[in-house]
Amino acid sequence: MKICIFDDDLQHAQNARDCIAAYTAAQGLSCDIAIYTSENDLMARAREDEKIDLLFSDINLGQAQKTGIEVVKTFQTLQPACQVVYLTNYLTFATEVYDTPHIYFVLKSELEQRLPDVLHKADLLQKQSRVLRLKKKGMEVVIAPESIIYCEHHGRMTDIVTTDETFAVYQKISDLMGMLDARNFVRCHMSYIVHLRYVARFQRASFIMKNGQVIPISRNSIGEARRKFSAFSGRVR
Repeated sequence: MKICIFDDDLQHAQNARDCIAAYTAAQGLSCDIAIYTSENDLMARAREDEKIDLLFSDINLGQAQKTGIEVVKTFQTLQPACQVVYLTNYLTFATEVYDTPHIYFVLKSELEQRLPDVLHKADLLQKQSRVLRLKKKGMEVVIAPESIIYCEHHGRMTDIVTTDETFAVYQKISDLMGMLDARNFVRCHMSYIVHLRYVARFQRASFIMKNGQVIPISRNSIGEARRKFSAFSGRVR
């Protein structure tokens, strides 16, 4: 899980990091925790990273003209799937936080006590979001992303090939890519999305899938496809 902590007070940010790191380590959870005291640095990370899972944000930023709530609004345009937890020393912001989607509002003094509930809720919400709900001939179909092998767009339709069956849906492939975890999927061609879990090997300008299917990689996508495949292979070893 990738976690960011945004607080203009470095000591408070470090306290939060230490609390989160201690709890997640005790639970056997693997987390990458980064601290940001600057809005610019946080936004740079949001632009560069494909997916951040959880943001702990302070609200009162001292002498800054913006509040943490305003910073979060901008952050969520770059990381719409990231879940947000507000941290504060003041209850006066308890109603203002509802201007943005968030999963928890926690007093800094109570973070250690509340952290199990916060991370449990974050995990539940992540699991709930791990399905695609798409329309097929006027009916809703529910597809688990982990079951998708690849997607192929042709005409007005996109075939979603899973381990069990193939679903033909009216869905732009660009919109479909936006619903999937970019760490595990790559759009390697204007007509194809590939789930890296099911790739056997990278071969010149194509992916050889574990089921023997050959998926073409466009010239413009070769660099990104190779980079993502290498990164994915490194994570699952």
